[in-house]
Amino acid sequence: MANLLKRRSVWSTNVITPLQRGNDNNGNQNCRNLFRPLLVSMAVIGLCHGNVVWGSSTHGKLTNVGRFINKIYSICVLLLLWILAIKAFSSYSSEDTFGPALLLKIGSHMWQLLCALCTSICYRMCSNEGRVAKCVEDIVYQNEISSDCQVNIKSLAKIVKTCTAFAWLTVLLPMIGNVYSVNEYTLNTVLSPLEFDYNDTNSRLSATMLASFFSLYQIACYNFPGFLVCIISIALYRLFGSIASKVGNRETSRDVFASNKEDEGDDLECIRQQHQRLCRLVSDADEIFSAYNASVLLFMSGITLLLLYQLISNSEMFSDTSNRVLLLMWIAGGLIKIAVISIGGAFLSSKAHEPLKTIHDIDLTDISNEKATQARMFLHKLAGPTIGLTVLKLFTIDMKMISSLVGMFMTYFIILVQFQQSATQTMARANNTCNCSSLISGR
Repeated sequence: MANLLKRRSVWSTNVITPLQRGNDNNGNQNCRNLFRPLLVSMAVIGLCHGNVVWGSSTHGKLTNVGRFINKIYSICVLLLLWILAIKAFSSYSSEDTFGPALLLKIGSHMWQLLCALCTSICYRMCSNEGRVAKCVEDIVYQNEISSDCQVNIKSLAKIVKTCTAFAWLTVLLPMIGNVYSVNEYTLNTVLSPLEFDYNDTNSRLSATMLASFFSLYQIACYNFPGFLVCIISIALYRLFGSIASKVGNRETSRDVFASNKEDEGDDLECIRQQHQRLCRLVSDADEIFSAYNASVLLFMSGITLLLLYQLISNSEMFSDTSNRVLLLMWIAGGLIKIAVISIGGAFLSSKAHEPLKTIHDIDLTDISNEKATQARMFLHKLAGPTIGLTVLKLFTIDMKMISSLVGMFMTYFIILVQFQQSATQTMARANNTCNCSSLISGR
């Protein structure tokens, strides 16, 4: 790493780009070592295969047999989750009527479809020319050439380990909760059309273990890609932060950009090129993760709204404390997932545009034409289309999107409360009318 820093200045315009470095086996190995905790965990679940886990080399321990087994295992997990999602259609019947039971079926089916979609997206990411591996390598490389290389690499390694541990925690805790709070209705919904005798202890235990096995893969395939998105968002946020600190505030940036020294004259253009490379890296990451972001935001918003409706409008169905706690945990989990993706993407977008105000306030009258052109080009990029992760290119995840989401949930919640109060008042008036009629007829 020391040789790397000696050969390449932080802001050198001759730096080898990450894409040119893609075939460096040592670089690939360093990237896999840094992200090993998360990548190995995803490989255990069947979400990662190919270059993401094994790298581009097949010598030594990295054999073709391991690649083949890993890919077959990923295909089996993918088929399992799609079988569960398609099987959920068998839980519907002609006797179903609109009500809490049907809404719970719809919410459960949406959850299973989301898990299958997340698995498909991960399989496509790993199969499409190793795009995930290249994206991870590019991020690590940008950290390697930053001014505080050792600090960035160590910090990123800690973030990866922390997120991996938290990911396993979010997988195991809900699964344990499902084991202890499972009931016959839940088992029938998950395992239909399979039939079990729930009065028999062994049969019920077998059904519970099978449902827990399915739940483990579904929750893991749903959660782990989200933590990968979170890690990449944090890494890019920190890289854009280093550029923002280099630009500095209005006073310091004025001194740098107005200087006539040759070495400082190159700084603005080098910063702009570094920012442009990070923007291309954000675009590459968006190509990989935009489908996952869209799936999570769409399905989890729908599931969370359905559960809120159940909690407010059908409170008698969840009078039992354990069922109410489980419902609240699912609602909290959905909101946290939406918040993590939204807030991570919004902070990344905000940090990418942070130098805008500083450069916009610079007085260009005493600056050479070359430097003024560089400043205008940088300003044009910062003031142009929003930089950040998107939802299938429909819109960018930024602060405006968070305010829209919060407004949507608040509006939905207020409407539900108002309808519930109206329904309660109507029932009370109807009961009073019946009581009055009974009194009159009694007379």
